[in-house]
Amino acid sequence: LILKKQYEMLKLNEVKSNEEIIKIESAYDFSLIELNKMLENDEEIVTELHKTFMQLQQQSNEKTKNPTKSNAEVLIGDNEMDQKIAISRREVELVQKHVNLLQQSIATTTDLIQVKENEVSEREFQWGMAKAALAHEEGEAMTLEEELEVLQSLTKKLRSYLQNRLTGSLPTDLMKELNPRQIAALNSVK
Repeated sequence: LILKKQYEMLKLNEVKSNEEIIKIESAYDFSLIELNKMLENDEEIVTELHKTFMQLQQQSNEKTKNPTKSNAEVLIGDNEMDQKIAISRREVELVQKHVNLLQQSIATTTDLIQVKENEVSEREFQWGMAKAALAHEEGEAMTLEEELEVLQSLTKKLRSYLQNRLTGSLPTDLMKELNPRQIAALNSVK
């Protein structure tokens, strides 16, 4: 009965472990899809910012090569261009930092998933060991039941033999050698 309950608990733990594995795998898949989408969007943004930066830099180079305005106008225009270039550079740096953080997040998530998978593997191993121990214990119980049946049969035959000798009761020498538990067990065999 105890072995049966242990076996049922093991089965329940196996089901829970399998459910946990499915949840982890689906969360992992979802995370990877979302992170890949974010990386693609970030790459597009970085590319756009880089194009804008290059255009601004080209415009700045063209203005310095072909000055058609007065020196004051050129200086004001260059100042604005320099500010736009500086802003674009900062935006590119921020996006690059964001991409790096996302990559770190992916790495951390992957590590956490690996830890969970290791835990699940360990539980599966322990469950397998418990199943093996349960099978061994069930085998032992069956062996003991067989031995008990043989001993009960032998005890019945001995009791019958001893009672049927002359008096119909068990010998007093035998009864003196037995403890109360053994006497109760002998009396229970009919």
